[in-house]
Amino acid sequence: MEKKLAIVGLGYVGLPLALTYALDGFQVSGVDIDPRRIESIKASSLSMREDFDGVPVNDVLRRCLADGSLIVTSKFTNSRRTWRPSLSQLASLSTKHGPWT
Repeated sequence: MEKKLAIVGLGYVGLPLALTYALDGFQVSGVDIDPRRIESIKASSLSMREDFDGVPVNDVLRRCLADGSLIVTSKFTNSRRTWRPSLSQLASLSTKHGPWT
């Protein structure tokens, strides 16, 4: 059985958590409301100083994105003017990673 996980929020807590699970064999989908943050993640150009057993976070990030163990998106809002969450996107993630037991 493939281990799957969705993490909402890829800041200083969510991203290292997502990478930790991705390195542990999980298929991780990460969502963040800020499209610029997602672009920085996809470009592996973060200013975070964390490392994983001596390997810089950007190197780990490149590896996880390249092997597909981490997928990131900002498709979480339905309107930039209202910043209201689009529950359809969250439902899609939960369906993709369900069923929950």
